[in-house]
Amino acid sequence: MGEDSLKLMGGESQVYYRTSQGGRYVDQLVDGFAHESKVGYTSLTSDISRQISKDVELIQTEQVQGATWHVFQSPVTGVGGPSQPLLNTLQQSGINVIIH
Repeated sequence: MGEDSLKLMGGESQVYYRTSQGGRYVDQLVDGFAHESKVGYTSLTSDISRQISKDVELIQTEQVQGATWHVFQSPVTGVGGPSQPLLNTLQQSGINVIIH
């Protein structure tokens, strides 16, 4: 659902980048900007923290111009959005957040 919505923006899907922390697949790359999709309530887990860290590196090394994370409501549970710690971390990292 989320990735399909991002595809409507155009650009290229599942673009791979190398970082010092390992590979990072960007869900949708549009005009040099990375867009990440999450569906449902999303917490700041170690995996999510690693994705954020890689996105920050991609921005700092100018491999991408910026990043936006899109958090969609789950069509199954009706719940969606980032946890407050996740939202805070994304904002402090300079990553835009759009809650759909």
